[in-house]
Amino acid sequence: ALCGEPPTDTALCLVCGDILCATPSCRGEPEQALRHGEMPCSRHANTCGAGCGMFYLLHEGRVLLTYSSGELHEGRAIPHFYPSIYLDAHGEEDHKLRRGRPLFLSAQRQADLHHLWLTHAIPITVARALDRRHGP
Repeated sequence: ALCGEPPTDTALCLVCGDILCATPSCRGEPEQALRHGEMPCSRHANTCGAGCGMFYLLHEGRVLLTYSSGELHEGRAIPHFYPSIYLDAHGEEDHKLRRGRPLFLSAQRQADLHHLWLTHAIPITVARALDRRHGP
């Protein structure tokens, strides 16, 4: 975290491995960024992945995709929750890690996420999710 304290809502960048705050609760966040609604993951994605980001939210057990473009969503990053790469023994996700069951890395979901990154498909994936949310 920018403030030097352990993050309360931890995000792991799946591109470079950095650990950062998932929410702007960090005391080290620039005030200007907070006023404009810029989230730490979005800002990191701008420097790490040219506007595209993949983060594993440790306290929620799911993946966050972000895409930042001046053409979409008033120039701010668009977040999209992607299916978790960790599943229980029955192949189910554990949102917010409430059930407390052991989770295992899903090789198929990891490969799907890797394919998204390699084919530069994060922007279209996020845009399609936005279309589904807001309709035609």
